[in-house]
Amino acid sequence: MLSTGFVIYAKANSYLNVTQMNTKFIETREEGLKRLRNFSPRAGKEYHSKRKLVLDTESRAHVSLLSPYLSHRLITESEVVRALFDDHRPDYVESFLQQLCWRTYCKGWLEGRPQVFENWKRLSLEDSRRWPEREEYQSAITGATGIAVFDFWVHELKSSGYLHNQARMCFASIWVFTLRLPWSLGASFFMDHLLDGDAASNTLNWRQVAGLQKKGQSFLVSADHIKRVTGGRFCSDGQLAEKASTVVGASVPSYRPPLNFPFHPSEQLGEDYAVLLTGDDLLPEEGALGTLKPKLILSLDPDDFHRVFSLSSNVLNFKKAALRDAVARAEKHFSCCSLVLRTRDDAAGSLQEIMGAKGLNSLVYFEPFVGPWKTLTSQLSSRDVGVRYFPLRRPWDGILHPHATKSYVFFKKHVLPQVVRARGSF
Repeated sequence: MLSTGFVIYAKANSYLNVTQMNTKFIETREEGLKRLRNFSPRAGKEYHSKRKLVLDTESRAHVSLLSPYLSHRLITESEVVRALFDDHRPDYVESFLQQLCWRTYCKGWLEGRPQVFENWKRLSLEDSRRWPEREEYQSAITGATGIAVFDFWVHELKSSGYLHNQARMCFASIWVFTLRLPWSLGASFFMDHLLDGDAASNTLNWRQVAGLQKKGQSFLVSADHIKRVTGGRFCSDGQLAEKASTVVGASVPSYRPPLNFPFHPSEQLGEDYAVLLTGDDLLPEEGALGTLKPKLILSLDPDDFHRVFSLSSNVLNFKKAALRDAVARAEKHFSCCSLVLRTRDDAAGSLQEIMGAKGLNSLVYFEPFVGPWKTLTSQLSSRDVGVRYFPLRRPWDGILHPHATKSYVFFKKHVLPQVVRARGSF
């Protein structure tokens, strides 16, 4: 049971301590590498034994807290794997490798089924017209449901931009089956507040909990489960749904192989080109782009996300600061200036104007994944403006994504041996 003091604290909705305890995510590559160095020695037995525990925010040494840096590619999966293998035998860190590869699987799965993302956006828009004024929805998003653990997580998410993976699953289950709210709005709530918000893993996780990813296989959380994973900090006896209701949704579409993007730019790129940065990859100095000599660095503006999501100030500020960090590194590495390319009105026309003024005719970049950054980038080529486009893929994605045609079990069976053999470097 909860201590009397904690029950009073929870019932009073006094969540000031949540903000005080939250880990501050500094929006730089340097910070991401620092966290990787600190976590890597603990990525073996300690992570395996404690990975499902949702401990208080002062006791998170057992999890990596790398997801905001990985989702923006301030650090890469390859760097993480190399660091792990420097400290451990591969079999000692298999649990963490599987967690690392889950996001890769989700991205690859969605690349072959982009309509799932579009269907979610459309459903979310429809539900947002019917639900926002309802009392049960407002109680959920303000953390006033009376379910202490759920309300605590709402305030933790809003204040920190982070939730433990197990907390996310439990949160989604309560949202869908106990509060009986649309899963689409829950997924939107996460995307609006998570610093590591990722269109692919977020969509698949919510679909999985709701029983849409695999028909009849939903995740119904119990009070005992919450008590166990939170170390007894929360008691939800008698408050949670005991049966998973059926969630209606579109069936999983067949996988269609997406376009294969090259790992290196074509010789046709020439000399008069710009490098484009998007929030899906903020590490231009590493990999194929790092060997180039662009004459200009362009970056997309996170403020343009308002067309896709209603990002919290925490998330928007993180994206802006991470982008500034990437631009600063790019200017130093490539020895050229940078400009922000805003896509609000006429993205293609803005690109044409900038490229023409600089005497440039080509744009090279890492192709964004299915999600909001891809939506913004696609606007640049909405009509012919005399610019040639050279989208690239990192080998990690290009080699591993094609295995994401079926289940994650199938994926990891084929992918983990490749990752181990290559030590993360493809």
